[in-house]
Amino acid sequence: MGEEVPMSAKDLVIAIDRDDSDELAIVLSFTNEGINDMYDGGTPLWHAINKYTINVDIVERLLEAGANPDLGGISHRWETPIQFLLSRREYELAKMLVKYGAALSVLDIGEKHTFLWGESRKERWALRHSLIFESYPESRYKHYGCENPEDLTDDYKVAAVRSGYSAFTILDYFGEGFGDSYYDPNGERGWRRFIFSKNFAQQVRAKQMRKNQPGGPIWCACRMGQTMTILEDGRAVLIAGEHEDGNDPEFCIYNDVIVINPDGQIEIYGYPPEVFPPTDFHTATRVGEWIYIIGSLGYQGTQPDEVSVYRLSLLDFHIEKCPTAGDVPPQMCQHSAKLIDGHNIRTWGGKWSKPFSDRPEDHYHELDLNSMEWRRIDSASKV
Repeated sequence: MGEEVPMSAKDLVIAIDRDDSDELAIVLSFTNEGINDMYDGGTPLWHAINKYTINVDIVERLLEAGANPDLGGISHRWETPIQFLLSRREYELAKMLVKYGAALSVLDIGEKHTFLWGESRKERWALRHSLIFESYPESRYKHYGCENPEDLTDDYKVAAVRSGYSAFTILDYFGEGFGDSYYDPNGERGWRRFIFSKNFAQQVRAKQMRKNQPGGPIWCACRMGQTMTILEDGRAVLIAGEHEDGNDPEFCIYNDVIVINPDGQIEIYGYPPEVFPPTDFHTATRVGEWIYIIGSLGYQGTQPDEVSVYRLSLLDFHIEKCPTAGDVPPQMCQHSAKLIDGHNIRTWGGKWSKPFSDRPEDHYHELDLNSMEWRRIDSASKV
C-alpha cells in the first residue's frame, strides 16, 4: 500500500465548486485532511451550502467524512451553518446538520421557532387568527406541577408554544398590556401593534400596574437559556429557560419540559420546584433514555454552591436529582457539554453562577456517569 496523498481544503472546494459528487468522493477517498480548514473564505462545508442550488449529496458526503457542522465562513463568522441554512429556509438541510452534531444552543428564539416549524416571522404572525387561547384565564399563572411530572398541556399553553409569542404580545392580545391591541373572544380578533410614541412615563406606569397584579408573570414559551434536544424519532425536547430579565414584570425562570412531536402535537410537563428548580442557561446531554441537565443560572440568591445535575427520563418524563462526588465544580451556566466515550460528560466554558463570574478557560470538568464522580481534566485535551 502506498502512502496517502495529502489533500487540502482547496482540493475539496474545487470539487464542490464543480458540483461533482464523484470527484469529491475520490478526493475524500485519499484522506479527509483539510476538511475543516478555511479556504477562500470558508470551510468546504460552508462552500457547499453557500451555493445558489445546494447539492444535498455533497453536503452529506462532507458531514459523513467528518466536516464540523458548526464551522462556517469568515464573512459570516457570527453565523453558524445551521443559522445560515435557516435564513435560507433550507429546513431539511438544517435538520441534517443536527443529525451530525450541529449545536442548537446557538439558535435565538426566532431561529429555534423556525427550526421547529419551518416558518418565517411573517408566517408566524399569520397564525394568530387560528390559535385558541380559551383556557388563558385559568392557565396563565400555572407554572409548577404538583407531580413528577404533571401534564400541564391545555389550549392556552399549546397556542403559546405554537405562536412563540412573548408575554408582552399575549397580554396585548387580551387587552391587558400597555399597547393598543384588543381581543374579542366572540368575534373578530382585532390587532393593532403597540404604538411606541407613548411616552416613557406611561410605559413605566403600565409595567408597575402589571407588577402589582396578583398571580405573577404569565406563562409563555418565548425563552432564553432553554435547551433543545432532537430525538431519533423526530421529537424535540425543550427544557426550562427564562423569559425576559429581572426588570420586566413578566420575568420568569421556568422548570417545565415541552415536547413537540413530529406530527405537531405538543405536550407540556410541569414539576414541583423542590423536584426540579427553575433552571436556565444549563446544558442538556442525551445519554440513552436520559437527558442529563447540568448547571443553571437561576434566581439570584438561590444558586447552590456545587454544580447541579438532574436527569430527565425519555420514557415517562420524570426528573431525578443526581448526587455527585469527587472534584465537584461550582454551579455553572452558559457553558458547553459533550458526551465522551459514551459515559463521560465533559463541560467547559461559560460562567460560574455564584457569584456570577467568568469560568477560567483552562477549567475543564468531566462527570463519569458510572460512578457519578467529577474530575478536573487537562485543558490541552481537545473538545
